[in-house]
Parts: sequence; structure tokens; C-alpha cells
Amino acid sequence: MGKKLKIVLSALALCLLFTHKIYASESQPASKNYTYLSDISYDKDKSFAASGHSIHLDENDSNQMITLKVNEKSQPYIKGLCAWATSEIVYDLKDYDYDYFTADLGVDISEQSTYFNTGVRFYIYTSDDGEEWTEKYNSSTFYGWSEAKSVKVDIKNAKYLKLTADDNSDNWWSAWYDEAVYANAKLIKEDYKEDTSDIAEIKTVDTYDQQLKQNDLQEITGDYELTLLQRQFVKSVGYEILQALAKYSDEYKDTISWLMNDKETLRLYLAGGKPEGSYLNSVKVLSRLYTTYKTDLANDNITGHGTKYSDLYRKMILSLSLTASGKNYFFFDGTQVSDPVTRYQIYKDLHLHKGQDQELIENEIFESLTVEEMRFVMNTIIDDEEIVWLNHYVRNDKNGATSPYSYIKYTSGYEYTKDQYYSEENYDKWDEKYHLSKYNIPYKKGNPKLWIMFEEGAVCGGLSKTGSCIWGTYKGLPNTCISQPAHCAFIYYTQDSNGNGIWNLGNNVSGWGKSGKTEHLNTRTMNDWGSGSYTSGWNANYILLAQAAQNEYDSYEKAEEILMLADIYKDDDEKRQK
Repeated sequence: MGKKLKIVLSALALCLLFTHKIYASESQPASKNYTYLSDISYDKDKSFAASGHSIHLDENDSNQMITLKVNEKSQPYIKGLCAWATSEIVYDLKDYDYDYFTADLGVDISEQSTYFNTGVRFYIYTSDDGEEWTEKYNSSTFYGWSEAKSVKVDIKNAKYLKLTADDNSDNWWSAWYDEAVYANAKLIKEDYKEDTSDIAEIKTVDTYDQQLKQNDLQEITGDYELTLLQRQFVKSVGYEILQALAKYSDEYKDTISWLMNDKETLRLYLAGGKPEGSYLNSVKVLSRLYTTYKTDLANDNITGHGTKYSDLYRKMILSLSLTASGKNYFFFDGTQVSDPVTRYQIYKDLHLHKGQDQELIENEIFESLTVEEMRFVMNTIIDDEEIVWLNHYVRNDKNGATSPYSYIKYTSGYEYTKDQYYSEENYDKWDEKYHLSKYNIPYKKGNPKLWIMFEEGAVCGGLSKTGSCIWGTYKGLPNTCISQPAHCAFIYYTQDSNGNGIWNLGNNVSGWGKSGKTEHLNTRTMNDWGSGSYTSGWNANYILLAQAAQNEYDSYEKAEEILMLADIYKDDDEKRQK
């Protein structure tokens, strides 16, 4: 059977088998009197940012939240455009019937250096044909410390809109700090009025503090506990951000309301540790997962190991919301980024092992994982489309071998771009050996897959990262890579007879005493321990201390709540002593 027919048949089969690649809507509410520019497409042929930069939607140039100086304070925005000057962003407006363009203009507040800083100037143009432009607005010079400027530009009857940010100098070094921002950029109708109301159930931190202090250090239970958790959530994410999200879409509003009013869920989320990206991204991911899989959270059936499905699915959703707030990528190709909605369904299907008597992952341990522990499953450094393939390959072709040396020879003479791994004439050979069509594994140059490493070999990095991936896909258990002197190793999770988590060294050379951070541990460590200024050198062994705390989970959770309470009284030494 030829490659093309196999791919067509396998694609059809996978469409029937894996209907899980669903993308929950993040669109704004249906509205006829405004639309955000970041929600519609700009003309990529006519738009550009400064050399070495790109046009960013709803984030700044560092993939963080857009922030401007407003009324002498930092103001974060969940919507907007960022295009490093000199830059131009062109929109075709012919399909849109709006009267004005509005935005808060400025340079992102992260750019505070005065060294060779010439600032940015903004120009806004309209056109009938996209060639001849009429200037509608020009600004004074903005710096990262400048107050943002709200603009409202008439675009009636215009067919094109061009947003220009100029680096304000002819010198090559003039654009070092020119992070131009169009925050809350919108097209609006004449009758549009900005919604300045607040969502009542989202309160300020000061309001929560007043409520909590009225009950003055009572036992952390009941409504008092819920208020404490809500206060911590609002402090972590930001009051303005939560208000903006809740007003932006019903999906966000429903997700925030669910999280903030379900005490057990909120407790699990906060005890799960800081997001690998931002809290804003975490809430966005959580909204996608909650919107798509809300019915799973009502599944009160019991697994064969005595776990309520809804409890398991909640932990999976929360752990993914925290890990996928950053970019979870395939170690072999950083452009292949995991989708949390897809990954959730993959692990759900592996756990259910429908049509098979044998479990496909270690279900009993998987079900017992805390949110923090499960994060080290969900952030396994493999692309989504290879998870099921690797699980089945290990199980069926390698008899469950978990050592990476059972798959890869140690060698420095590898070359993963050889034509033999991508040529049409070799497809049937590789398909027969690695079952590519059965699992719809892409076969194209520039899209390397793990089986090519199996063929070519690797040094310690490829071996250990593969070992980590095997543990995360075949076992469904926590894993991550660590550094050792001139070496990459990995660590993997098991449990003792009492259900206590244990971290083990894989492809080990130097032991725990000389193990440091790499890959995900560079982003954050378990419990967020071992990342502060108090650590140095070979500090991966902090995960052993963190795991000891996870093994006493109820006590760990209560300790976290005591720290939340102490934060309320951080300026009251007498209360803190109590």
C-alpha cells in the first residue's frame, strides 16, 4: 500500500477514533458595535516589525502581558498589539463597518533604560486603496516611563488602516527600547460606550483583607477559608486582569466563577504551584479546558482503583492549566508546541484504555498524583501526536523496555536531516518498522520525529530526554531532565508500598549531589522550591525535599494556607506572632 493511501486511510481512522482536537472558543461576545484588532487578521504582506522582532497579539515582545503607565501606575492589558519600532501594521477594513479606531498608545513599561533611548513616535493613517495614505494622527515622543495616550481616530468610509511606530532616529542603535504598544486596540461604532462596570464577585485584595480581618485569625475552614483562597487568587492573577477577562467573554466569566466559588478546586489550583508562564495565560488555558470538558467534571462514576472520575479529571485540567501557561514543546523540535486541550484528551483516553483489558499507563499511581506531581506528566517534552505512538511502540515492539539505551545507540555521529528519513521511496520501509501511518505520524522534511533519533543515535541529551518521554508516555508518571557535570540525566517518579512518591535517577553519572536544573526545571521546580537566591550550583536535589512535602499533602496544603493568612498581616508583627 502506497504512502498517500495509507495516510488518507489512517487520517480517516484517526478522525473517528480521536475526535479530541477541539479548540474551545476564546472569541469575544457577539457584538455589533466593537471588535478588537487582535481578534481580526492584519495584512501580513504589508505589515512588519523591526528586524529581529515580530508583531505580537495580546502580549508584549517578551511574550508577557502588555503593560503601560496609566495615572502614574502600571496598567496591564489583556488585549492589544505590540510591534517593535520601526513597524507598520495594516488592516483591510472593507468587511468591517466601524466609525473609529481607539487604543491606548505607549511604549511597554518594561523598557525603562535611558541609555541611547530616542523613544517612539506613533502615526495613524487611513486609505481608500491601500497605496495612498492620509495621516489621521501623529504623536509626541513616548518612552517606557511615559504616560499612555488614549486616541480615537475617525475611520468612517476608510477601507484601510495603518498603524505606524517610528524609532525616532536615523541611528542603528535607536531602536533598542522601542517596544511600541497599541493597548486595547479596537474598532468601534459611534454608539459604543466603554464598559466601566465591575463584576461583583471579583473583589479587590483590600476588600478581601477587610472581610478576613473582621473574623480575626479564626480556624481556616468554611467560608473563611474560601475568602482566603479567593484573596490569594486575585492577588496572584490581578484584580484588573480578572475583571477584564470576565467582561471579555462568557467563557472566561464562567471559568473564573467556577474556580473562585468551588473551594476544593481553588485550593487545588493554588497548591499546584505557580504557572510556568503567566497567571493570565493559565486562566486562558483553564477556560479552554473547562469550556471543552465541563461535563467530565460531573462524572461521578468510580474507577477500578476507587477514584471518582471527576476528581481525576479536575486534577488533569488544573495541572494542564498551570503547565501549558508556558510553552510545552517537543525536545527534538522546539517549534512543535503541545496543545492542552488535545493533551488532556490523549491522557484521558490512555487512562480509559477502551477496548483493551490491559491498562495503557500506571492508572493507580496516575490517579493518586497531586496537581503538582501531575504537572510533571503533562509537561513531558514530547509532541502530542507522538504520545500514543510511543506508548504503543514501547509496549508492543519493545516489551515495555524503559531504558533509552534499548532504543538509541550512544554516538556523536548523528545526522537527523538525511534525505533517507524523508524520501518518498523509503516511506514504506519506515512505516512497516515504526507504524507511522497507523498513528498518523507526519513524514516530512523539517518535521523530525523521535523514530529518526532511534535510527541515528544520540549523545546523553537525546538519550535522557527520550528516557524522560518514555516514562511520561508509557507509564503516565512524572519525569524531567536534569544536568550533571558534562552530562544530561533524567529523573523519574515511582511510589513505595505506602504510596509515597520517590524520584529516581536515570542515565545517571554523578548522583544527586551533582545534579542541577535543565529543561522544565529551569522554568520552575516542584513547589517552587530551589529556584531562589538561596540556592546555587547543583540544586536539582531540592525536588527530594519538595516531594517529601507532597507526600504529606494535607499538611503541605494547610501550611500554604497559613502563609496566605500571614501575608494579610505582613505589616502587623503582633498578629504574625499568633
